[in-house]
Amino acid sequence: MSVDFEKLITDGFSFELASIKGAGLFASYGDGYGEGAVIGNPDGLLSWKIKVSALPDSDDYLLNAGEFGLQTRFQYLWDFYARHNVAQWHKVFQFHDPLSKKDFLADIAEEQLDYQLFCLTVATVGLTIRQRRVHGVESPGDVVEVENNQEI
Repeated sequence: MSVDFEKLITDGFSFELASIKGAGLFASYGDGYGEGAVIGNPDGLLSWKIKVSALPDSDDYLLNAGEFGLQTRFQYLWDFYARHNVAQWHKVFQFHDPLSKKDFLADIAEEQLDYQLFCLTVATVGLTIRQRRVHGVESPGDVVEVENNQEI
């Protein structure tokens, strides 16, 4: 299945890995005994925080937003949020993690941010981007097992 995802432009933003979360089941037999089983992807799911200490809304800080033209970083991020969490609910996009140098499918975790709360979130705790997987689409950042036919 071929699906095109908008790619988040990361120029001028700061990113940090926020978490990794696994999916599993755990049985407790009491007295400290138990066992677990991984039921999800063994790589887990990642999330990141996107921050910027200042979102200047001036022409000195323009970036090329492709089909959306030249925009300030603030306007670009606000419009991106509106496209992915307002016009379409949790729309998946492609994100290049500057830390691991890998591409991932992701969405924005925060919901219903007004203009002031959006500014505050991006400037302080950061906007949360979380890894997503789409059925039938290979997630670009996932490790792909390749059969080695050179093994003895």
